[in-house]
Amino acid sequence: MTHHTLRFARKLAHGALLTIALSAGLARSAAAQSAVTWPTTDFGHAPAMRDVAPRATQTKSSLPRLGAMLDVGLPDGIMGGLSYRPQPWLRLQAGAGSNAISPGIRGGVVFVPFGAGPSLTLEAGHYFEGNANGLIASLAGSEYRNNAIAERVGYQFANLHAGFELGQERFTFFLHGGISYLHTQLHHVDEVLGATEAGQNAAQTYGIGGDSSIDAWIPSLKLGFIVHLV
Repeated sequence: MTHHTLRFARKLAHGALLTIALSAGLARSAAAQSAVTWPTTDFGHAPAMRDVAPRATQTKSSLPRLGAMLDVGLPDGIMGGLSYRPQPWLRLQAGAGSNAISPGIRGGVVFVPFGAGPSLTLEAGHYFEGNANGLIASLAGSEYRNNAIAERVGYQFANLHAGFELGQERFTFFLHGGISYLHTQLHHVDEVLGATEAGQNAAQTYGIGGDSSIDAWIPSLKLGFIVHLV
């Protein structure tokens, strides 16, 4: 009886050890599988993280570059033209217009550091000579008499403007202001001054005669908009 009891006890102990060993093996296998699975899961998420940068780049590069613009101001007059945006912070523009006296042209560059908001503009333009007597008469009334100096009025100008711009993708509204350098040539000055005694005295005193040039710095302002096309 004792002999059978000992044999039975040995079998139970053997089975328990086998069970413990099997359980330990399964645990190690599960841990190894878990260790292999985690990196795979991380790698699976990595492409999704990498996709973010190309989308952001695509958003910036998809901004329209070519646009049509229109603005009005002093001394610019009314100007229409084209704008080209090689970078979100840089805009090149050129156009033509009128100051109600003669046609003119203008070109410039605009820096917008943040794509919208504060801006800095550098421009240069030229208005061809035209007869300003008609414009002056419309402002002064019927008592105005044509002036020889006003028969040929034209000027060159350069703008240095700070400004603010709203909109970036399809539409931009802007307001620019600052200072402008103005150069103009006056013709027939001696004829006008010679018509009166006071004018003759002024011409002799200041040495004015024939054509005279004027250079001046003046305050300037303009507002306008751009429709970005492609």
